[in-house]
Amino acid sequence: MMYEAIKNFAKQFAFEPVVENADKLPLVHGFIVAGMGGSHLAADLLRVWKPELDLTVLERSMRLRKNPREVAMEIAREWVERKMK
Repeated sequence: MMYEAIKNFAKQFAFEPVVENADKLPLVHGFIVAGMGGSHLAADLLRVWKPELDLTVLERSMRLRKNPREVAMEIAREWVERKMK
């Protein structure tokens, strides 16, 4: 099973997504991508492929807390710090 996944890895890049109802989607000027472990790697690839995107990737490990508002504030604070550079 793992052999087949590795062997067919390149086929994943042949996927052509279709955006449904694109005319109804709001215009967005920036993105924040956050995750745990290696989940930021796809966003890193996107940043290399489309460097013109306003993409902020939060790469460092964020310790989860009991209060999700604290996590949200930390993400927002890091985003602002990156934009101020």
